[in-house]
Amino acid sequence: SNRIVSNRFDGRGVQTWGVNISSGSRTTITNNTMYGHATGAIEIQSRSNFALGNTIRSNTSVGIAVDGAVADGNRVMGNIVRGPGQTAGIRIDDADGNVVSNNTAAGHTGVGIALSNTASTNVIVGNRIGSNSGSYGLSIYNTGGAFANRVVSNFIDRNSGQAIRQFGGVRNVYTNNIVS
Repeated sequence: SNRIVSNRFDGRGVQTWGVNISSGSRTTITNNTMYGHATGAIEIQSRSNFALGNTIRSNTSVGIAVDGAVADGNRVMGNIVRGPGQTAGIRIDDADGNVVSNNTAAGHTGVGIALSNTASTNVIVGNRIGSNSGSYGLSIYNTGGAFANRVVSNFIDRNSGQAIRQFGGVRNVYTNNIVS
């Protein structure tokens, strides 16, 4: 296992990710400060990794992305992901069985938390999603069969568009969320 701990990533002028985990597992990315990356702060493309307690702001595309068919069983927990400028705070794309919990996703020009394509059996729990100026606070947008995701006990507040958007997919469950 690898650990990326307590670093400062200044991505201004950098056209890549701050941290990209493309293989291996059990890497812990924790207590880092990341800002200004053109692509995003953290991209996880493999299974069983941890993004914990990071502070991420002002990236052009995505704050934290869990991408790809093998990016299963990851934990994204306790991060503060703020805009401006990011099209998504946290994105799960084509990955299954991930947990996104106790994060703050706020101030983005797009979506606070997004699940897309075949992202299935993920748990989105206890997050604060707010003040996003784009279309949605939380979105499950599926072009390939997102199913059986659980969205539980999130606080979704002050987004300029819909609080929750479900486009396609089946058997996704929304429980005990507070929307204002």
